[in-house]
Amino acid sequence: MIRRLRADEVAESRALRLAALAAAPEAFTSRLEDEAAQSEAFWRDRVVAAASGDAAATFVAVAAGRHVGSATGLRAPGSDEVQLVGTWVDPGARRRGVGRALVEAVCDWAAAVGAVTVALDVLAGNDRAARLYDRCGFVVADPGSLGEQRFARTLRAATDGLSSAPSVGPRRAGGRVAERRPS
Repeated sequence: MIRRLRADEVAESRALRLAALAAAPEAFTSRLEDEAAQSEAFWRDRVVAAASGDAAATFVAVAAGRHVGSATGLRAPGSDEVQLVGTWVDPGARRRGVGRALVEAVCDWAAAVGAVTVALDVLAGNDRAARLYDRCGFVVADPGSLGEQRFARTLRAATDGLSSAPSVGPRRAGGRVAERRPS
């Protein structure tokens, strides 16, 4: 089941995030050591912010009562673009459509809050992530110069009653996901 993170799921969110950083440190710009050292208040604030509102939304995949994946959308005030960050699925839950469902949940939320585009960064080497984003209708918007590619997906207007869709067909590109959080 894919759903939005709830404000009372601080422990579950922290555990999943640390598992992601431990399992795939090369896929994130955050470091396990840094996030593991964060205070309870840090995690609570992060979860509360992602559980409601229009600035951030984290969606989780839950199987047998356990969080097995997540993806987050971040929207700066006044921006028509949502950043897709922190996408990760537990290896035991992969190859079942969980990653795609999480990405689609973020894109649906982005359209609902009026975003025009969802964008993310992929670093060279994470071909699995690049294939996922290709299948979800993202295209390479900027091939980058330091081994990083910017992927983007243009959304239809939230009021047209249609699901989000790419503005052009996907192009194949390899890469490793790099998460970006606004400073």
